[in-house]
Amino acid sequence: MSQLKPSTGLSVSGAPGSASEMQAWNAQLMAQVQSLREDLARKDQIILQLNRITSEFFADCPDYTQRIPFVRPGEDPIIAVVRSVVSSLRKKISALEAANKEVSAALKAKDEFIAIVSHEIRTPLNGIIGMLNVLMDSEMTEEQAGHFQMVQDSASQLLTILNDVLDYSKLKSRKIRLEKRVFDPEQLVVKVLRTFAGAADEKKISLEYTVGENLPSQVEGDEMRIGQVLSNLVGNAIKFTEKGKVHINAMLLESKGDRSMLRFKISDTGMGIPLDRQQRMFEPFTQQDASISRRFGGTGLGLAISKSLVQQMGGEIWAESVVGEGTVFRFTVEIGEVEPPAKTGVVAALPQRGGSPFASLASYRGNGRRILLAEDNPVNQKVARLTLEKLGYHPIIAENGRQAVEIAAAEEFDIILMDLTMPELDGLEATKEIRKLNNGSAHARIIAMTGHVFDDDRERCLQAGMDDYISKPVDLADLQRALADEVALTS
Repeated sequence: MSQLKPSTGLSVSGAPGSASEMQAWNAQLMAQVQSLREDLARKDQIILQLNRITSEFFADCPDYTQRIPFVRPGEDPIIAVVRSVVSSLRKKISALEAANKEVSAALKAKDEFIAIVSHEIRTPLNGIIGMLNVLMDSEMTEEQAGHFQMVQDSASQLLTILNDVLDYSKLKSRKIRLEKRVFDPEQLVVKVLRTFAGAADEKKISLEYTVGENLPSQVEGDEMRIGQVLSNLVGNAIKFTEKGKVHINAMLLESKGDRSMLRFKISDTGMGIPLDRQQRMFEPFTQQDASISRRFGGTGLGLAISKSLVQQMGGEIWAESVVGEGTVFRFTVEIGEVEPPAKTGVVAALPQRGGSPFASLASYRGNGRRILLAEDNPVNQKVARLTLEKLGYHPIIAENGRQAVEIAAAEEFDIILMDLTMPELDGLEATKEIRKLNNGSAHARIIAMTGHVFDDDRERCLQAGMDDYISKPVDLADLQRALADEVALTS
């Protein structure tokens, strides 16, 4: 006969009648006792593990593991622990989701604030820089030209600071998009050095560059971002060099498979960087010390931005420096397919600053062609009108989007320059309306000219039917490119 003991779960045969039966009965009992002991041990381990996990997860609630979960009648204690943990986890997850929504809302508000501030600063800055370009093309004494150049340099510094803050925000939000275009790397180096020719001349610093024998005449990559990194490094080199020279070397590294790497080296004979500072110099808002910021200015963002951009372009950036002797920065970037080598050269002295900013645009003349300019800001209207007239175009001004649509409907235009933020009808809606017209204006090349500079803004412009995009303050080289593209399309 068998007996079942509810309190223990043991099941054994009836009372033994002999010694052999006693031994068998005892062995059966011991086996079941051992099985029960092992089962309880496993359950204890599960409970301990659950308590450990719970304790780690709720580190901010140290008394949590001291609480005894409510056990429903007939419920396994382990199930009660699991139920308690799951309930607490759900509450914690719900709290985390709510906190995440708050963080997302705060980040969105920050991005919107930066976008608004950027636009509001760029709009008057466009008037300052644009009018300076016009004035620099006028007859003036050497002293007056020097004064205007100082104002222009100051405006450029302000724009650099604004761009640094904006780029850092974009990098933190992962909103920088790289663009691939074919460009000449040597001409990019020359362009960067010419930008700093005035600053170097003031300090009597020589600007030089060399290129490797294998440097191709054309590569495919993000010319603007590579130029931005070069500008950051050259600007720092000039800033921290009191005498001597700043030198750029550009060369093509060996290709590996379908990848080719460009390497740039920027060396100076400046003050150098102490070893303990070199470890942190690529961190944001970092300068050697507070006296550096007071003496030389700057946001401390340039190197951090450069590092992020270089990494996005598939490269690396590093530096070597000796205090009192100078610094050498090197960085690499990945490029597309390249053409065979075409040239080598050295430039010991680059052209001095000054002169008309329109001189390099002489070959891009509008020959009296009419352009519709949609712009509501009176200062920017005048700047754009004078700039376009100097380039040989005849601008017709619309003070808002609605007026732009009406003028485009009444007359035909090959080019329309369109601001985005305007009363009555914004630039995006005006573009959509113009594309619906039944005359030649419907096929005009519409170019956004705006202080909105996020990649999302560019996408919105293209989706609305625009063909190109220029950010404010308007760079004459960008305007030249956009107008040259139109000439190429219509010639």
